[in-house]
Amino acid sequence: MIIDTSRLAGARAYLRTATGLFDLVQAPLAGGTHSGEFPVKGEGVLVEIDSLDLYLQSGKLVDLFRRQDRRILSLEVQKEMFPGLFADPYRHRVHAIGGMEDFLRGQCFNLRPLDVDGVPVLVSTGTADSTWTSAVYHFGEPVKLTAASWDLATSRLTPEQGFRYEMKLHLWNPGSPVTGPHDAELALAADQTPAAPRLLEFAPRTAVAYRVVFKATVRHDAFLRERLTISSGDPSVGRPLLRSVNVLESVNPAHDFHSLQELTSMADEYKLLDNPDGPPTRLSVSLPLAASLTDGERIRLTVTGGLWDVVEARLNGRVSIRPPMIDKPL
Repeated sequence: MIIDTSRLAGARAYLRTATGLFDLVQAPLAGGTHSGEFPVKGEGVLVEIDSLDLYLQSGKLVDLFRRQDRRILSLEVQKEMFPGLFADPYRHRVHAIGGMEDFLRGQCFNLRPLDVDGVPVLVSTGTADSTWTSAVYHFGEPVKLTAASWDLATSRLTPEQGFRYEMKLHLWNPGSPVTGPHDAELALAADQTPAAPRLLEFAPRTAVAYRVVFKATVRHDAFLRERLTISSGDPSVGRPLLRSVNVLESVNPAHDFHSLQELTSMADEYKLLDNPDGPPTRLSVSLPLAASLTDGERIRLTVTGGLWDVVEARLNGRVSIRPPMIDKPL
């Protein structure tokens, strides 16, 4: 089917309050903040965002160019960064562990890394308990870890009798020697089946180093042969298990603004509108914002109450729609 694309236009292009208002400050939330959202709903819908146009009006506009103690405006992009794990890519950094280099740097017991369909995978060597302990990854300064997601090289429909696994994250606290034992252990998965969710969000943990420990108990082998096998009668080499582990680090958000100076420095274009009766009170800003949103993803703008008289936000982008197919007999 051909996918048709059109410009994001009309009322649909605006971020709006829960009651559908365009002026976001008309609907305060708890804590004295106001917010508006642009959600994407529907199978087969893709919205590609290029920029965000803001119209800001305030009697304190000139004063807001100085840095404030609290945020005056915050933009959040909620995306499915990994299957089932929704987070803001502008507020997180991903540490990806995978590939031959990472697998070989770790310690394997009854596991070995193999290339399966062009992707490095940890494969069990028969039906036995197996373990892989990654290398210790050390940071130059403390980081804040908030979530983890992992990719298994097996279908979620695999019978739970086939294998079970567990995964742990070892952490070293700031000030601890990385050459010594770890200070804390976080269970990412405990006695899980292939059908279980492959992610975990947890309270922020500050660390200077970490490593991953993966353990699997394989009861039924899978059929897998190496490409260089000469005899067709050779037995299977094992069950493909782990492709990668992704750990999310929380970083300073790029779209939390404490002053209009910070906002305009990131803008492609901005304009102070003249006020014949005194200092300027209106500001128009075009903020670059690259995002591709699908079903269940959204953009939210939150502004602090008591600072603004009017806040409107409009997105520039394109909408592509591919209607889902329904098979039926002719």
